Amino acid sequence: MRCVRQPVVLPGGMSYWTVVDPDFRVVEPFNGFLRYLRIDRGLPESTTRQYSSTFAEWATWLRQRGLADADLRLWAEELGRFRFHLATTPVERRGRGQGHVRGEERIANMLAAIRKFFGWAIIHKLASAEVNDLLYEIVEPRGGYGWMEDLPGWVARPLHRTRPAGTSDPIPVTLEEFVRMLAVPGMLRDKLLICLLGLEGVRVAEAVSLRRSAMHLTPNSMHLGCSTKGPHIHVVGKGNKRRWVPAHAHLVSVYAAHLGERAVIRAADESDYVIVNLKGGEIGAAMTTSRARRVVAALAKRAGIERHVTPHQFRHGLATTLVEQQRPLDEIQMILGHAQIETTRRYTTTSAQRMREAINSVPLTGRRT
Repeated sequence: MRCVRQPVVLPGGMSYWTVVDPDFRVVEPFNGFLRYLRIDRGLPESTTRQYSSTFAEWATWLRQRGLADADLRLWAEELGRFRFHLATTPVERRGRGQGHVRGEERIANMLAAIRKFFGWAIIHKLASAEVNDLLYEIVEPRGGYGWMEDLPGWVARPLHRTRPAGTSDPIPVTLEEFVRMLAVPGMLRDKLLICLLGLEGVRVAEAVSLRRSAMHLTPNSMHLGCSTKGPHIHVVGKGNKRRWVPAHAHLVSVYAAHLGERAVIRAADESDYVIVNLKGGEIGAAMTTSRARRVVAALAKRAGIERHVTPHQFRHGLATTLVEQQRPLDEIQMILGHAQIETTRRYTTTSAQRMREAINSVPLTGRRT
């Protein structure tokens, strides 16, 4: 029997994802760590959703080997074997990826989540600091630091690492696919959702937590106490970091039309959330990230897009379009809300097709064969 992830709604309305065993009992200490991420750190629900998948798989593996109640040091000692399990065992749970072995990038993300768990456990005295010796090795950076002599000459590198993720391109939602999704019949709310994702570059968790009071869509927002000029939206991102993003003209028109759609539904009209339930669930309540994913996937299917489309692919699509328009990386960084420019470069990697076109464009006049 397997452990599975499970959403939890707290009395105040905040929700997060946890791990439950086959008897539907909450599994500690994973639950404590996931609550910490959501409540103490203020990370989005989607982060706990992703991490809970990792911990459900890990908890199942530990149970199958009789290690569920073992000391966390033993869990760390067995991490290499768990990594081998991830790399060689097909996914059993239902959904995308079932029956296939996990890719290196997915395994790397799972191991990173586990290392963060151990860091939390050490801080909260659930594990000894000596566990770090089972997770990291101390190495000298390749090439040293050069003139930066004030920085340490040694760093900790994860012991359980995967090979580089490879050269596969991220799958973006193209402009053509985006337009097709806008054109199919459907609620204006759903069109507004993909406009937020594809024209503003917001994350799905940011979109569903967006408030109507953050939609400053008039040329001047001084009456709202905001000095930012022009239509824009205020977004609360990861770690409660705040940014504003200029509003695309099409987003403004779709939002205006959507207000008329929701005006006939009293609970929705009174809600301050932008993306709310209009049918099913608690009417007027903020849409959950999982429901938003289903809405996007269904909209893509109706548009005749055969592959599975996720909300995050809209960020890839926007970043790719901006790069092709030769916009500077710092502009894209600010729009997407990345703390580091290196993160932006990961979203805007030159595709293999463009690399090939660049090579083939080299002129060889007067060549002989």
